[in-house]
Formats: sequence, structure tokens, C-alpha cells
Amino acid sequence: MEKITNKSHTAILSIAICWMFYLFGCLSRVEPGVLVHDLIHDFSLNATQVGFIVSVMYWSYNGMQIPWGIILDKIGYKFVITACCFICSLGVLIFGIASNDIQLMIGRFLVGLASSAAFLSCGKVASELYGKNKYPLFMGIATCMGCLGSMLGSTASSYLAKWYGWRSATVGIAVFGIILGIIAFFGLKATKTESNTSTTIEKQQVKVLDGLKKLATNYNVWLIGFYGAMSYLPVSSIADLWGTSFMEKRFNIPTEHAAILPSLIYIGFGVGSVVSAIFAEKWSSYKKPVVLFTLGLILTMWLAIYSNSIGFLSCLILFFMASFFAGADTLTFSMCYGFVPKEFAGIASGFNNMILMMGGLFFDPQLGKLLDTYRDGRVTEKGLPFYDLSMYRQAFVWVIVAICLSLVAVFFIKDSSPNEDNSNA
Repeated sequence: MEKITNKSHTAILSIAICWMFYLFGCLSRVEPGVLVHDLIHDFSLNATQVGFIVSVMYWSYNGMQIPWGIILDKIGYKFVITACCFICSLGVLIFGIASNDIQLMIGRFLVGLASSAAFLSCGKVASELYGKNKYPLFMGIATCMGCLGSMLGSTASSYLAKWYGWRSATVGIAVFGIILGIIAFFGLKATKTESNTSTTIEKQQVKVLDGLKKLATNYNVWLIGFYGAMSYLPVSSIADLWGTSFMEKRFNIPTEHAAILPSLIYIGFGVGSVVSAIFAEKWSSYKKPVVLFTLGLILTMWLAIYSNSIGFLSCLILFFMASFFAGADTLTFSMCYGFVPKEFAGIASGFNNMILMMGGLFFDPQLGKLLDTYRDGRVTEKGLPFYDLSMYRQAFVWVIVAICLSLVAVFFIKDSSPNEDNSNA
């Protein structure tokens, strides 16, 4: 595959388009979080059903992590990014014009299918341009772009939905993705692949299987993935879905004001991703910042959810700090990448992201089921499901428990450094 120098204009454009692709993917994934009440009202759903529909995205998102990683390693990123921009746009469009819950699920499935390649594409370009030593910083920057997309998918979408209706706002997001796909098609330079001889293909297949074997048989990789899945819950379950409605109930405020919470969580997560990478490089250790940040995450999450003596602003600050500490989650990609040779960067990212996103796949519908269990059949005067603050707090206990378990797992992970090669570990 053709090497791209880090001083080339092509390289700068490539990484910029990758970041914008990840921004669009995150925007598409999180928008339903501010549409919970609209979905419940328009489709006569309850929390369990909403959680299930939104979690469909994780089926395809998780399932395509390793396949996309293999495809990126084999044929490069131009085809992947261009195709996925259009597929993701189609999914968003179907969701926006859906007339029943089946169509909603199809839209979410396509969004997950396409957006699953976004972060992997960023990792592939970063590894080719700067190698392992700068990989954590570049992935931290990519995370910041994703967080910006998530902010647009929450706060901006809530206002657009209020002004123009949620369907029009969703279609607008699809149009943005189509434009980005066109830019990617004309702006990205195709990378050269090796000749497709039968011998070459056999060698590639052996390499892929070797990379997967190195990952699947290394206990550190599974512990890293478990930590990543649990520490990402403040984003996947709270910011992406249940956080806005939680703030509405807690402070009796409208949706567009409550949607400030996901935005702050995304900002904090993005900043924490970069800062944790800087700490890891300065301390020559991934484990030290992960332990420190996870302790901070547990404390601030508990105070933000259960302290009765704080106001709206204090609650936002605590959630911001919690998401800042959750940003150490991004280090899991660098930690996992350290256990395989450089040519398996795409597979390593995909394998880790597959495990990481299992948290959202499991917790989003389970939290919905818990909310419906705690409401015990209660409905509003309009006949819609009724949820109060105590129900959210009871459900969120399990998020705290999961994060505590992830901290225990960290102590069994072999420590490594951004400047250390553990590919033979």
C-alpha cells in the first residue's frame, strides 16, 4: 500500500476528511437521544421499545468492526469512507421518513453499519502517517471531532426539531452526509493495493488470521475491551439516550435546555481523551492515567446523579467532569494496538471497538426495561408511559456498578507505554 508522507497536502486532506466522517457518524448515532419523547408520542412506544430501536444500531456497528478493519487494511480508506457516507445518509433518511417502528430499525441498522468504519478510518490514517508513538494523540483529536458531532446531534438537533420538526431536522442531517460523501469521493486519493494474485490473497488471509489470533488469545485485549465498554457508558447510555430525559425530570426543564447535558458530556469526553493521552506519554504508562481517571469518573458520576444538594449548573459541571474522566476510554485503542504489529492497526481498532460498543448494545435496552419495571404500569393523563426521577436513579445504579467493575479489571491489565512496543506480548 502506498505510503503518504506527513507533510503532503494529500495527507492533511485525508485526515481532515476522516475526522469529518467521524463527526458525521457520531451526529447520526446520537440524534435519537433528543427525540425520545417524539418517538414515544408519534409511534406509541414505551422506554423498552425506544431503547431496543436505538440499540439496533449497535448490532451492525459491532458486527462490522472486524470486517471494516480487514477491508481498511486490504484496500485503503477512500472506498470505505465514500461508500459509508452514502450508506449512513440513507439510514438517517429512512429514520427521518419512517412510518413505523420496523423502518426506524432499518434506518438505525444502516447508520450503525456505516458509522462503524469512521473511527477505524481515523486510526488507519493516523497509523500510516505518524506511527505508534503519536497514535494516542491523533486518536484523541479524532475523538474530539466525534464529540463535536455528538454535540450537534444533541443540542443543535433539539433546536432544529423544535423549529422545523424532528423529521425535517433528520433529513437535513442526511443531506449533510451526502455532501460529505461527494467531497470524500473527489478529495481522497486512492491507495494502491498489492496485486491480486492467488498467492498474495493467501498471504493476506494468513496475515488477517494471524492478527485476529494475536488479539483473541491475549487476555489483556479482553480486559482492555471490558474496561472500555464499561467506562464508555456515560456516553453510550446517558449522553446518547437517557441523559436528556433524566435532566428534564430532575429539574423540570424543556428538552432543548436539558439537551445541554449531552453536549457537555461530549466536550468533556473529547478534552479528556486528549489530556489522558498527554498524561500517558508523560508518565510512560497507560495504566496510571486510566486508574486515576476511572476513580474520578466514579466519584463525579455518583454526585451528579444522586446528590440532592446541587442545582442545575452544579449538576452540569459534575457531568462534564465525569465525562472528562471517561475520556481515558480512548486510550484503550492505543493499548490494544500495542499488542499487534503495525500492519494490523485496522484489525486492532475494530476488535477493540467491537468489544467497547457492546456496552451500549446491552445497557440501552436494559435501562429501558428497568425504567418500565420501576414505573409499574403508570401512565400520564394522555396515556403515555410515566417516568419520574427516582426511576432514572434506580436504573443508573447499574451504570455505576459497571464502571466499578471496569476499575477492578484494569488492575489485571499489563501496563504499557506509548513509547513501548508490546506486539510480541
